[in-house]
Formats: sequence, structure tokens, C-alpha cells
Amino acid sequence: MTILYLARHGESEWNADRRITGQLDPELSLRGRRQAHALATVLAEAPLRGVHSSTLRRTRDTAAPAAAAHRLPVQAHPALVEQHLGVLQGRWRDGRDPEAQRLRAERKRLGHDFTVPGGESFAELRDRVVACLERLLGEAGGGAILIVGHRHVNRVILEHLLGWHGAATGALAPGSRVLHEITLGPAATVATIDLDGDCIGGWRQETAR
Repeated sequence: MTILYLARHGESEWNADRRITGQLDPELSLRGRRQAHALATVLAEAPLRGVHSSTLRRTRDTAAPAAAAHRLPVQAHPALVEQHLGVLQGRWRDGRDPEAQRLRAERKRLGHDFTVPGGESFAELRDRVVACLERLLGEAGGGAILIVGHRHVNRVILEHLLGWHGAATGALAPGSRVLHEITLGPAATVATIDLDGDCIGGWRQETAR
């Protein structure tokens, strides 16, 4: 039985400033560093065999405390970097940038069918993430691993493992304060923990892989 702990990176400085990040590389905010240590605390007794992240520092720095507690290296994978968001990268998420707001609204309306100009399609993102995920799960050999990813990377992982799509996966809210514990077997089970302090009690979902 393989257990995958799946977390998004802690809050970055650009998350706090309401800027769109994509594959750009800001540092964690103070809150993000606290979330990284909360992740390590929650996983203190987990039998981790591997800790994995993307090559962007907000994921590496989020994974580092948990990896250090288990005396494991953080293994960084280019295939787990966030989706390239083209012309939206570095722009404001709010009313300071009406054109960015328009593109984000169109992206929300069309979902996986929309590709930001100059960016990466969801299909391209899915192909690279799933290939890396399957390799890491194969190497886990029935143990437990941690992956610290990004919002859209983690949606790909959740959709792939749980067989969900779009709105259903969005309901899992793969944000910086959330840790998913996914137990893989004939049916995948996911439990959700709030890294800002509270366990989201009693919420479990089972579905065939």
C-alpha cells in the first residue's frame, strides 16, 4: 500500500501580493515559512521514504523542514514545476490589471480547454506531471512519499489518482494551507488536513483509481 502526501508550496511573497506566478520563482512569505514548518510537524510520525518537489524554490523551501526531520534529501523534479501561464505571469490578480482579469475569467469559464497566450496547455502539463508521478509512485515500493507541488500540478495529480475532473477536483481546494493524504490501492482514499491548525474532520472520499 502506497501513501502519497500531497501539499502545495507555502504562501509565496507574490501570493501575498496578489500577483500571478506560474513558472516565476519568488520566495516564501513569512506565513509560507510557517506553513512549511507546520507541514513538517504534521508529518513528524509519517514513515516517509522520499520527499519530492519541483525545482522552484517555493516548493523546495516548503519541503525542506519535513525532509530534514526525516533525514532525507529534497529531490527536485523539473516535470513538477507549475504550469506556464504565458502573458499572465507576473501580473496582478485584482482590478489593477483589467486585461489579466479578463484572461483569468476566460480561463475559469473554459477550464482545461483554455490555454493562456504564450503559455502551456493543460494537456502538456498533464503529460509531464503524470509521467513523473507514476515513476515516483513506482519507486516508492509501497511506502509513503511527500510531494510538494503547485496549484495546477496538484490538480493534475488529484484528477489522475482519484479519477475526478474539473469542478470535483476544484472542491478539494489545493491551496497552501491544505495537505492531502492519499492512500492508494484498489480504491484511493483521500483525507484532508488544514496546515494552518485545524483538521478538516470527518471528510473522506473513496473512489476507484
